[in-house]
Amino acid sequence: MEKLFLLVKSLNGMEKRYFKLAVSIHKNTDGKNYMRLFNSIAKQKVYSELALRREFEGEQIVKRFDMSKNYLYRLLLNTLQNYHRNSSVEKQLINMVDRAMILHNKMLYKSSLEILQQARKLAKKYEYYEILLKIIQMMLRAGLEERKDDRFTEQFQQEHEYAMERIRKINEYHKLYHNLYSFFTKKGNDLRASGLKKQYQQFLQHPLLSGKQKPNGYEEKSYYYLARSLCYFCIGQSDKSYHYTQQRLNLIKSRPERIKEDPDTYIITLNSVIFYGSVLCKIKESKQAFDKLQQFLSAYPSRQHKIFVAYDNMMALYLTAGRFREGLIYANKSEEELKLFEGKIFASNKVSLYHDMFYIYFGCREYEQALKWLNKLLNETTLNVREDIQVTARLTNLILHYELKNFELLPYLIRRTYNFLYKRKRLHKLEKILLQFIGKLLHVNPHIKKEITTLFIEIKHALEEVTKDPAEAMVLTEYFDYISWLESKINNRSFEKIVREKIVIS
Repeated sequence: MEKLFLLVKSLNGMEKRYFKLAVSIHKNTDGKNYMRLFNSIAKQKVYSELALRREFEGEQIVKRFDMSKNYLYRLLLNTLQNYHRNSSVEKQLINMVDRAMILHNKMLYKSSLEILQQARKLAKKYEYYEILLKIIQMMLRAGLEERKDDRFTEQFQQEHEYAMERIRKINEYHKLYHNLYSFFTKKGNDLRASGLKKQYQQFLQHPLLSGKQKPNGYEEKSYYYLARSLCYFCIGQSDKSYHYTQQRLNLIKSRPERIKEDPDTYIITLNSVIFYGSVLCKIKESKQAFDKLQQFLSAYPSRQHKIFVAYDNMMALYLTAGRFREGLIYANKSEEELKLFEGKIFASNKVSLYHDMFYIYFGCREYEQALKWLNKLLNETTLNVREDIQVTARLTNLILHYELKNFELLPYLIRRTYNFLYKRKRLHKLEKILLQFIGKLLHVNPHIKKEITTLFIEIKHALEEVTKDPAEAMVLTEYFDYISWLESKINNRSFEKIVREKIVIS
């Protein structure tokens, strides 16, 4: 998409005002034209160069349109650079290093060292080790020119080594978490898959996460809490996941300057609070985190698409609580806004979002809407992630088509589902029982209620036997509550009410 359009759309209110003020200083015709072009682009919901060319038809600006767009883009970047020049500790440090470099090049080494000493203290305090390396290198050069003694050189060489070690350790934590998250987005957390639990436990036993090496400083602790929270979720200990996510949130709150400098970390952590809160049915805490996130994102137009993870997490919360109608609010919001941002959402997040959209509508008995979202998940061949949800989607697809009374289509879907599961070695007890059950249903007269009810009771007892295996038991409710659905058919009661009655709200 047009880079100028994306940049304009990323501006918040204060940035727009600053830009307009900066351009207004230039009272010539060019300045006014660039401001008109900016305003026209800002009004567009979807970029259309054709519409812009028509609007400025016959004017000088459209005769050199590409050049005008490039100039406006550079003008915006320069203005933003000025606006944010002291907006964070990191930018203050960069500006201090620039000033010190100017003084150094003018051979004013003592003055350069004074600024570098201030910058060094600031960089150490806020743990900006990459910038600290540059500062120390410049101090050693200036110290050499000023004839500083060996103690000066030795002190800063030691600090240089310490900064290098901190950067190395932070990179190790980052690499470990990246490997863990990539593995999770591919495999999910269906612990019935051969060796999956062992692999997550191996992540936990890594020296960086096991406690053998204590994390040192903000970045290391942040990755430590993040990785441990995901590992514990994947092995079914969500209470510990919630604990470590709260630890990470407390760490971020203790360093408020980091929230402004790295808003993505704060956004991810609030989303994690909502998600792990949803697993534990912590409705109050999850809602509070959602409200904070929504308010925070209002100041970051370029990050508005990250609200969809929160919508999905809130749907998961009300799915867990059996309050589907309340979750419908977030499903409707997602559907309304998704057209604008769908291309920006990660594949793993899309899979989860589409699935929860299906589940919410299914629980509200809006089966056509449920089918729409389940088909988006099943037909999106590029979403080769989250195998656990992909498996659930194939099974719930059979249940949904049964509810829709698409009996003629079901034999084909059963064969297709069997082949999908067999190829991926995902035919566990639950899958085998459900496939056999749906097949039997097709041979029962739908008008003889007693026979159908008997079959539903039979399958319910079979699944209850399966729950004796903890790994199977988790799958029976995590992405779809199969037993509650069976009970709703046996007792002719609302699926939503049955799920709700079983839940203990935290």
